[in-house]
Amino acid sequence: MNKIINTSKFIGFLAGAYLGVSGILLKSLIKNDIIISQNTPKDINLDYKEISFSNGYDGSKINAWVIPYSRKLSERPWVIIIPDKRTNMIDPIKGTLGIIKGLNKQKYNILIYDINSDKSYFQDYKIIGEFEQMQTIAAINFLKNELGIKENKIALLGFGFGGSLAIIIGSKFQNIGAIISDSAFADLEILWKNSLKGIMKPFNYFIPGAKFLANIFLQNNINDISPFAYLSQSEIPILIIHGLDDKIVPPEHGRMLARASGYDFVENKSKKQKIILKENIGHLDYFLSNPKQYIENISIFLEENLT
Repeated sequence: MNKIINTSKFIGFLAGAYLGVSGILLKSLIKNDIIISQNTPKDINLDYKEISFSNGYDGSKINAWVIPYSRKLSERPWVIIIPDKRTNMIDPIKGTLGIIKGLNKQKYNILIYDINSDKSYFQDYKIIGEFEQMQTIAAINFLKNELGIKENKIALLGFGFGGSLAIIIGSKFQNIGAIISDSAFADLEILWKNSLKGIMKPFNYFIPGAKFLANIFLQNNINDISPFAYLSQSEIPILIIHGLDDKIVPPEHGRMLARASGYDFVENKSKKQKIILKENIGHLDYFLSNPKQYIENISIFLEENLT
């Protein structure tokens, strides 16, 4: 009997130690250091309106800005910008305001929302679950229900984690006209594994434990956070942008997303997809390297796919 009790205690100790290390790994993988910027469209001489709408997940308030092209809000298409999880709305390093100004100059209305609003339950975590998905759906519904904008006049433009979220929402519900994804990951578990290299590689054995804990404490099934899987079942037009020197989200993620969208790398062609894989470009750096070309590529894609 003592042997059974001691064995059970030992197994319990090992299980506890495994989950303990898994918890530390989970926190290191998804902890989010947010860059707070005080910049607004007023800094680039653009009129804007501060608005808010409710997240259907828990009723929390989502802060947003509307930057119209003209007073006739339904006359031109809308671009909903989904920021990366490391920012609130404006990324002062990667040039969000420049992108807004460029698109507005091309006659597009803009809605950008704070993915890390004050009451965001998961604001400290780089993860895409129901909370984040409902944020995007709330933004789409605001345009449709409050402003009367038709689905085929709405596009999602997401950066980093926001790009992955744009793909999931656009592909899952197909209730918009087009998706633009810049530096998105294709699968969260693969991204985690990519980040555990060298002396960190043995921690790959703790990823199943980290997934288990994420499911319990963050209500997120990591297996479901796979834009690649959603996109492979979608017919929605998509523009995929990825730098081939991206050290944060390896370029293979961009290639995976391209394949999932139906892009043929052998013949370098697609139907409703456009793939831009740029050499010597890092994470979210394409706009900074060539602002004019970046805006031009997005504008051409939107003109072709938003009616």
